[in-house]
Amino acid sequence: MTRYWNLFFLTIVICNIAGYSIYCQVPELTIDQREFSICQGDVALVVITISEPAPVFVEYVFEEDTFIASSTQQEIFLELFDPGIYNIIRFGNSIASVIDVEDSIVVIEFPAPEVYFTGGGSVCSSEEPVPLTAHFKGVPPFILSYLINGQPDTIYENDSTYTFPVEQSIFIITINLADNNCQIDTMIEAQFVLIDVLQPVIYGDSVFCESDNTIYSTDQSNFSAEWHIPEGADYVEGVNSEGSFISVTWTESGTHEVRLRLYDEQNQCTSLWSTLPVTVYERPEVVELIDTAMCLELEEYLLLEIPVGSDETVFWPELGITGAVVEIDHAGTYTFIVSNQRACSDTGTLILVDNCICDIHVPEAFTPNGDQINDYLEIFGMYEEFELSIFSPSGILLFSMTTNDPPWDGTTNGNPVPAGSYYWSTTFKGLDGIPLKKTGVVTLIR
Repeated sequence: MTRYWNLFFLTIVICNIAGYSIYCQVPELTIDQREFSICQGDVALVVITISEPAPVFVEYVFEEDTFIASSTQQEIFLELFDPGIYNIIRFGNSIASVIDVEDSIVVIEFPAPEVYFTGGGSVCSSEEPVPLTAHFKGVPPFILSYLINGQPDTIYENDSTYTFPVEQSIFIITINLADNNCQIDTMIEAQFVLIDVLQPVIYGDSVFCESDNTIYSTDQSNFSAEWHIPEGADYVEGVNSEGSFISVTWTESGTHEVRLRLYDEQNQCTSLWSTLPVTVYERPEVVELIDTAMCLELEEYLLLEIPVGSDETVFWPELGITGAVVEIDHAGTYTFIVSNQRACSDTGTLILVDNCICDIHVPEAFTPNGDQINDYLEIFGMYEEFELSIFSPSGILLFSMTTNDPPWDGTTNGNPVPAGSYYWSTTFKGLDGIPLKKTGVVTLIR
């Protein structure tokens, strides 16, 4: 019997209405959802229904604080902002007694996704750029909405990073970011600025012969020019109205490169190197000829042969003929030009003196280098006797000789004099015994 009454009091309560006691049905509590997953800033909306007429109330505990929610309707709407466990301890209505219960609502909060950027900034086009990269935190996939150079765009990314292509300058403003759990509004600015210095153009020829001169230039006069001229060339830099230029003399045959890059002082950027391949060919090696004296009254002509290579030709401007072998039948100065198939040439000179004419001839140059060719300053002509003096450019007497003395070997007091030009003066008597005087310049080549 006792067990029966205990059961009875679990299901009914005594209601007191106007002095009367009656048995009432115990109200029931229904929770629409007991577990919630929310994002930062979101709210868990809980609907609690009590099965008896309103007004109704619910008493619950959160983090040791007690709260009461009530409603004039049978439904109570709870807005739970903070994560944690909400323990319901009592509920009731205006008629039924207070009912003690043990129920709970669990709210779990997901962390908001995050995005930040690395790299970017300003970079010169000639440098290795550090691309602009977006880094994500959260649960993939990530969806980032943003403006790029003012145009809307969206990234769908399963990885934790996304690198923007390095193709042009970009300016990004993020709008919102979502991961697998949450979405947030975000306002982050990032940029990648590509500073482009125009690739310079090198103007100039690319095929030369040894000792040729040329000028290389560029039309980008607003920037500082840095030239790189290889070994095998002499050069002088300068600036003209059309831009930077450089004057080059090619001294060695072979394959070379002329390089140029520009520097933008305002942005402190340097362009990439521009390269111009250059080919320099050897010039023919002209054989040194000794000035020749002969008596044209006794001999009809001088037969002369210039040693040349198989791909070389010889042209005689004064004679108007081409050939390595020529016949010269009168005195004079003869120039010959040796050329090869690559249009490289060099020039030599031969002076033919008629010994049958009363005169004296001092060669214009000699080479006292010990090769037994033109090592001495030989004197030619028809004369009875002579005296020759050699002077330095400052007028100091270096050497003198008479008719029977050995020729000058390019020394003074046994010491070689430097290469250069020296003055000579001679007095001599012709076959008729009349004294004559001549002066001139001789070049000493070592």
